[in-house]
Amino acid sequence: MTTWDAADPRFYPIVTVGCRLGDLRNDVLFLGGSVVPFLLTDPAAAGPRPTKDVDLAIEITTRVEYHKLGASLRRLGFEEDDEPGAPICRWCIEKLKVDIMPTEGSVLGYTSTWFRAAMAAAPVLTFSDGQRLRVISAPYFCATKLEAFHDRGKGDYIASPDLEDIVTVIDGRVELLTELRTADPIVRDYVASTFRMHLADPDFIDALPGHLPGDDASQRRLPLLLDHLRQIAGMS
Repeated sequence: MTTWDAADPRFYPIVTVGCRLGDLRNDVLFLGGSVVPFLLTDPAAAGPRPTKDVDLAIEITTRVEYHKLGASLRRLGFEEDDEPGAPICRWCIEKLKVDIMPTEGSVLGYTSTWFRAAMAAAPVLTFSDGQRLRVISAPYFCATKLEAFHDRGKGDYIASPDLEDIVTVIDGRVELLTELRTADPIVRDYVASTFRMHLADPDFIDALPGHLPGDDASQRRLPLLLDHLRQIAGMS
């Protein structure tokens, strides 16, 4: 069993939030851009984009439960983000922004189709400081990011951090094609059909080089990235 180095600066956001959550860490799923470092297995691929944002999902179905969660978070030192435009799910701790999203959409008015299934399928990672944290699996990472791009990306393939994260994982995770082939058919078909739609859009193809680093070695990976995308699109 792999033990992840809690002192690795790439893991700082998740390790810090996990530590500050105390026993609540056992109830949450880590997802979003901050988990990308855990999904990359190809040493030749690009690294993740820097982020101080941590996204969590938690099994909560009522507003009463969410208010109880808020009280617990305040006792643990978390503060609600009062910046203009901040989403109501956002909390702050040690200069990190933490979005804590219930699995039930009626609680805050939004959620992801995939949170519940992703929580059930998530592996538990063990860290050198003793923490054990649930981190979203690669197939569900792709599904949640594709859904997020659909919801907030406004069709902008160039500027979307969600698309950048997806490209980074597809380019940098050796096991992804096998994992998608053996994933639950519902999530596999969603990822495949969504990529099939995007691959039919020339703007999507044109944007892909911009989501790889600009050095020659990274840009030479573009044909491999396209091959992987086409293989995924053909899985349903």
